[in-house]
Amino acid sequence: MDPISIVSGFTAGKTLLSLFKTFSDSLKDLGKTEVVSQLVDIQSAMLDLLEKYNYLIEENRGLREKVKELDESLKIKNSLEFHYKSYWIKKNDEQYDGPFSQMFWDKEKQLVRLIEYEKIEEGDHYKERMIYKCRETRETVAVPIEFIEKYKITTYDHDEIPLHK
Repeated sequence: MDPISIVSGFTAGKTLLSLFKTFSDSLKDLGKTEVVSQLVDIQSAMLDLLEKYNYLIEENRGLREKVKELDESLKIKNSLEFHYKSYWIKKNDEQYDGPFSQMFWDKEKQLVRLIEYEKIEEGDHYKERMIYKCRETRETVAVPIEFIEKYKITTYDHDEIPLHK
């Protein structure tokens, strides 16, 4: 329901109540108490109806916000990929954003960016890689430098990024 319809409906209800009050005051002056009693009952029913109308408007607004949140969450979920014990948002075929904590996403559906912690040079049994660390859980992941370069990963140090995305 759009805001104009909501305001129009509420205004119409208030106007109708005002008309009933004016009409009942006129009948009261004429001594038609039985009709006045019926009009008071109608006014009471109208007030209840307006109250329910307001409740439904608020409930509708809350549901729309929830749908928007769920849509956003679904977009994120559909763009997530799991590589090297962490989640990454696939921006396009050539670029990823991340890494994000596996634990936070799996348990709370919350993206928490891992920060660049240490670069490990190539050794006899492994390739050059970057170690990322979660500021909250202290989990670490090792990501090969070739993956970082291939997918144009922007690295952040501790003070450059917000904790939660």
